Amino acid sequence: LPPMNLLYAAYGHNHLADLLLFTIPIAIWVVERKKNSATVGLLVLFLVGMALTIARGAWIILIGYLLFVFLRKKDTRVKVVALVGAAVLAGAILLLTVVSVNKTAAGMFQKVPQVSQLLQKQSFLEDGRWEYWRQAVEAIKERPFFGSGPGTFYLESKRLQARPNSYSWFAHSFPLETMVEVGAVGLFMFIVLICFLFKNS
Repeated sequence: LPPMNLLYAAYGHNHLADLLLFTIPIAIWVVERKKNSATVGLLVLFLVGMALTIARGAWIILIGYLLFVFLRKKDTRVKVVALVGAAVLAGAILLLTVVSVNKTAAGMFQKVPQVSQLLQKQSFLEDGRWEYWRQAVEAIKERPFFGSGPGTFYLESKRLQARPNSYSWFAHSFPLETMVEVGAVGLFMFIVLICFLFKNS
């Protein structure tokens, strides 16, 4: 298999981060409605689950959302959980970057190889994203307006790979992948839809 995700040393990661990213806002809504310790515990459980996915991109999106919650909500309990969650995830990103750059995880967790393997993520500069982004830019240059069709980034990546097994199912950048697949017209329509949903929510 191509090293398409490289989020764990063991190859790829599951989509738990994607599922939790959509579930956490629902959990926050439940905390606001019920206002009991069980719902706060559930929210904390979701945040810990998100931390254990080791998915940096999802963490960054969640940090932005938690800061938004902190600024907008009036319930002090929700504000505290949101701020603590954002701080924990920001610290985890920083720690993971330091551990990844220094390659110290293997020595620190020698007796627990599963933890060592999880923490041995490559840094953003080493993990192949630049190649996938280059492929995306090349594909966009070829078909800038309408793209190559939904779900076709994999085909474009395989066609434009610089060396064997340097292709990916995903561009690891939602805007770039959207541009490759549906072009500027599709991306514009998607942005209009998002703005419409935010305006009416």
